[in-house]
Amino acid sequence: MGNSRWCQSNDSKKTFFGKARKQGVSAKDFVKKEINCLYSLEEYVKLTKTGLWDKRNMDAYDALVCALYE
Repeated sequence: MGNSRWCQSNDSKKTFFGKARKQGVSAKDFVKKEINCLYSLEEYVKLTKTGLWDKRNMDAYDALVCALYE
């Protein structure tokens, strides 16, 4: 691909974490757990009106993984 600025989420996860997913765990839950082990993101996490974790936070987690991809 050369100097392309696009990144595939699985490629960036494999590079950053050493693997893209874990058997029995969804890829999104895997990324959420691994990112929280490395960085403290509590101040950036948004909650719904009922106090639950908003699904749109996952977009920010994926963006962080792609930003850290080299």
